[in-house]
Amino acid sequence: MTNPSFVNRVETLPPIGASDHDIVYSEINLTLPQNKQQAHKVLHYKKANWEQIEKDLTETYKELKQDQDKLNLDELWNTFKTNIQKSITKNIPTKSIVAGNFHTGTSIVKMLRNDMCKLPVELQSKFKCLDTNATEEFSGYTLGSVIQIRGKISIFRDKRQIVAASHQIVSDPMLEVFRMMELPKLYQMKYDKPFELPWKVAKKLMSKADENDLNTNDMKEVKTTLYGYLQSSEIKEITANVALNLESLEAIRNRLDSKILRKCVEEVLISLEDDGFLCRRIDNDKVFEVLHKDCDLIKAILHILKEECSKEKYMDKGCHYLHVIEMLNRTYQYSHVKKQCVMYGLDKLELQSDIIRSTKCHYLPINYY
Repeated sequence: MTNPSFVNRVETLPPIGASDHDIVYSEINLTLPQNKQQAHKVLHYKKANWEQIEKDLTETYKELKQDQDKLNLDELWNTFKTNIQKSITKNIPTKSIVAGNFHTGTSIVKMLRNDMCKLPVELQSKFKCLDTNATEEFSGYTLGSVIQIRGKISIFRDKRQIVAASHQIVSDPMLEVFRMMELPKLYQMKYDKPFELPWKVAKKLMSKADENDLNTNDMKEVKTTLYGYLQSSEIKEITANVALNLESLEAIRNRLDSKILRKCVEEVLISLEDDGFLCRRIDNDKVFEVLHKDCDLIKAILHILKEECSKEKYMDKGCHYLHVIEMLNRTYQYSHVKKQCVMYGLDKLELQSDIIRSTKCHYLPINYY
């Protein structure tokens, strides 16, 4: 500590033991002086008299115009500055308030409460009413007060809670009741209406729907024709080119364009595959296998059931159809076989009494039952 104002006492003491050096003892005050910060003043400006300020400015302008030949530039500037400062201090009233000494309504009421004995009885009752209103406003709601809450309902730990974004006390409860009774009617008039598209969008959708109806009608006709041909004939495989050259499609071929008819036939073949009547070959993607009693897929399903049910795991209950699909996916030819095709083949085998169903999803060959 080099500051001498902090040192209270310095004393030299004799050395201790064999040491030749003296001991210097100093008593220092370590409590630093605290400079108290003065409260700064905040200026609050009130409403200014702008008409008088405008008059003062015009008078100053006239005065400067008259004296511009007599006075130099600095003197003119000083007169302008003094006149403007006088006008501002005169016509713009200010009030300096020390920061930190703002008084709320409750503090003012408490300050006046001490001097209530000097007031008349009527004024004392009015101040009491002000005191109670101020305490209710700042302390919170009382028991039985009606509160208007705006927010949302959230669920926390399986319990519904109201998360209030804003809340305020209702001064007139009957008015609030009428408002709440009117709200459902207003919502019903404004929001409870069937959804309506704009007129232009609805018109475009109607035109597209008409085009789609024409395509669906053609597709239905092609699908029924192809399905009837596949059921009546003993053909094992079919392609889009074979389907286009069928005699039963001659009427449709004359009516539609060749590109539209080819696209329609391809989509019909895919839909028949989704229904389980056809199965796409993986070795030739454009060739579809027709599923009938002598097709290769049904033979492969029966072979898998016989092999798997000979094992002890599936001997009693049989194989699940998902296990049959998994075993078929391991083969190259039926690696992408669809579930509908497998279920169609299982139903065919069950109708032919080659297999039986042990449960809803398990199948057993008839030889092992």
